[in-house]
Amino acid sequence: MSSDVDHGADEVDTVEALRLALVEAEALIARLDAENERLRMKVLEVLEWMEEAVSVGVDQERRAEALEAELAAWRSTRIMRMLAPLRSVYARVRSGMRGRRHLDRGDADG
Repeated sequence: MSSDVDHGADEVDTVEALRLALVEAEALIARLDAENERLRMKVLEVLEWMEEAVSVGVDQERRAEALEAELAAWRSTRIMRMLAPLRSVYARVRSGMRGRRHLDRGDADG
């Protein structure tokens, strides 16, 4: 006798619930796809910044190496070797002058 009970209404409710769940799932998938695309674009932007930063770093490193080589070549010239003692004396004189000016200022303040 229980087999005579109509389950049609229950089946319609189940089908309707499944249809609504499918619509919600499709909407969620669309939102997630949009969010995924937005994040993908952000990652590409960050990768571009990183690539640019690495390029700048490499360029700066090359420039520093070139300047170091140029400075080393300049220091090894004959004239620089000949003037080395004079430069040494000049550096000591300048540092002594700075000390003397400092002392003179200290006396004027006191």
